Amino acid sequence: MTLPPIPPSITQLDDLSNAMERKWGIDRLTRLVPPEAQARWVATLEACKDEWTLQADKDQMMMRAWRGMDAAATAAGAEPLPPGLWEQRADDGTIVIICRDTEHAQVEILRAKHDGRVVAAWTLEEVVRVVMAQNSAVINATKVAFPGATVERDRPKPVFDGDDPVPSFDDDETIIEAPPNSETNSAFMEAPPEALEASPHPTPQTDAGGHQAALQEVLQGHSTAAPPPTKRGRKGTAK
Repeated sequence: MTLPPIPPSITQLDDLSNAMERKWGIDRLTRLVPPEAQARWVATLEACKDEWTLQADKDQMMMRAWRGMDAAATAAGAEPLPPGLWEQRADDGTIVIICRDTEHAQVEILRAKHDGRVVAAWTLEEVVRVVMAQNSAVINATKVAFPGATVERDRPKPVFDGDDPVPSFDDDETIIEAPPNSETNSAFMEAPPEALEASPHPTPQTDAGGHQAALQEVLQGHSTAAPPPTKRGRKGTAK
């Protein structure tokens, strides 16, 4: 059985609708036009439901409706969605695009697909969530206390099952490159991860001085740890 060829009008309509969504966003154009343009759009959608209307005629009606909505949005002063805020290639080759919100990310995915690219689109909210889910307290305190410090790399914990020997977690660390001429740079970078993990985590409202004091307390507490308490007998003498 041979299927009939797809009418050219359907392909033309698909190309036009995809172009409009890449330009204005998915389901966004109807919110950018005046009420009378919205009414014409709805009327066209209703007319296309008529079973007695030829498909080619319906396609032509929808293409005129798309072009009319495009012109109405432009005349109303609306602006198409801009490109992604930032774009960066990750270490594994993945192209990461940072977008304003979910609506923006959806459009960037459409644009990348149209250009033959595969991207990972992240919203600013998602980036903040991931950053705060990691060793964020110490890292954020470091960036405030040592302006210019950068995160060089992050080594995740290894994955193993019950039959594997317990691995060493010595390599589980976040490498922070401190800026030069920091007063406590060498002491901070020499402190082991467990010293930082035991630190009191400063809140986001803490000022720069509070972050510096918290880091200093971490370093001092690691170097001057108190000895374990001495066991005493009933008369208070050491055993």
